[in-house]
Amino acid sequence: MPDKVGEIDSTIAAMMMAALQSGHVGICLCDETDAVRFVNDAFRAAFFPNAPRPPFDFVDALVEAIESENGIQLQTMKLEAFAPRVRERRRNGDLRYDFAVDMYDGSWWWINDHRMPNGWTLVVASDVSRAKNEELKLRAAHDAALRETRTDFLTGLASRRHGLERADAALSDFMTARQPLSLAIIDIDLFKRINDGFGHAVGDEVLVLFAHTLTTLLPAGDQVCRLGGEEFMVVMPDTNEELARLRLHRILLSLQPLSSRHVNATVAFTFSAGIASATMGDSLSALMRRADDALYAAKQAGRNTIRIAPKNASDAA
Repeated sequence: MPDKVGEIDSTIAAMMMAALQSGHVGICLCDETDAVRFVNDAFRAAFFPNAPRPPFDFVDALVEAIESENGIQLQTMKLEAFAPRVRERRRNGDLRYDFAVDMYDGSWWWINDHRMPNGWTLVVASDVSRAKNEELKLRAAHDAALRETRTDFLTGLASRRHGLERADAALSDFMTARQPLSLAIIDIDLFKRINDGFGHAVGDEVLVLFAHTLTTLLPAGDQVCRLGGEEFMVVMPDTNEELARLRLHRILLSLQPLSSRHVNATVAFTFSAGIASATMGDSLSALMRRADDALYAAKQAGRNTIRIAPKNASDAA
């Protein structure tokens, strides 16, 4: 009478070998010397397409593929360091080792190394390119959404929210380092007349030109944001109010009229600014209020000018 259990076991074994050979998951089995004893088509095609029939050395086959710009693409490690490090890890490293690799063909694979009690190593490789691409798309969408919340859509400057966050951080740094900090609130003069006389498209051009002027002429460390409408804020670390006034005055003198692409005219414009310097114990709202009061004083003085706010009462005392 035939051994039914043996027949079933051999049938299952044959089916498993056929499935392993033809499956989309890469399978590689190495003996205790790290010689490849079994490798399926998926693993061979991805990691060492030119390797001979088993047995052959696992690491040597990886290196040969890399040298011919196949298989794994080394990102941060030189090839001469790659082989000994992989040999050492596979010989003496953790019994289980999971990691991801980039491939020369642009795909991504997730690798599971499992060293068995008899010293043999099973390597299972899965192509995770689709999942990785979806992850990258989600990350790009997240980054784009974050940039959108942080960036003013028209001028490309920091948005009001992001500008206030950065200003608050700069004020905290001032409290710690006690280096000068000035904040300016700037308003384009008679902006409504520009919109009414030339149209909102020209008004937008003026805003873009002014934003570009500020970022071009101010030092890189100064933080510029659009508060809204025609109002802007500049935070100037390590800058006292007099130096801040000189910077803005140079910009005031260098302002160029707009040559609009929407109307056959040049549009001259000026700005007014109020500057306040931070003092110990200041809140951002208090600092901005003093700068705003100085801006109002500049407009009352006839516009096209800059005013410095007096120190707050606690500082004067």
